[in-house]
Amino acid sequence: MKDEALNLYISLILKETLENDIFEKYNNIFSKFLAYTNPHYKYNGTYLDKYINDFVCFRNALLAKDKKYKDIVIGLLSDIDQNLDILIDQSFCCDATNIFHYVKLDKDKILSKSIEVKVKFDLDGISYVFCKDYSDFAETQLSMMICKDVNNYMVSKKMEVIHEAT
Repeated sequence: MKDEALNLYISLILKETLENDIFEKYNNIFSKFLAYTNPHYKYNGTYLDKYINDFVCFRNALLAKDKKYKDIVIGLLSDIDQNLDILIDQSFCCDATNIFHYVKLDKDKILSKSIEVKVKFDLDGISYVFCKDYSDFAETQLSMMICKDVNNYMVSKKMEVIHEAT
């Protein structure tokens, strides 16, 4: 199910430019505003400042991974003529509607150098799931490697179905 608020949040992170010094300045101002004006805010004015670097690192990782996610999904959809349910890093998905969206935001997966790909497909009424963790998402040929691996897995499952039928 598509989480509209999550996808809006991610689209803003991906589309907006971020100048670190301006972001840091306004984050500091906002943090102090909360501390001085909101009696329910239980932190001092420097609390949010501790998370600036975390946010910037996360944003940079998300920018890089989002591009890879889309390359992988486009590669799979154009290479394989079958309905696929694709889930990458337990966060980014594409189902039979071929609409890309985020279903969750797994910070550890986004920050990781690896990328996890799950592809579900049906053969003769039986569902199969390809799942593999690729250790270096920066690999330039990653999308082609994944397409090849998924195709090989699908062929092996088709051969098993044919073998069981005979």
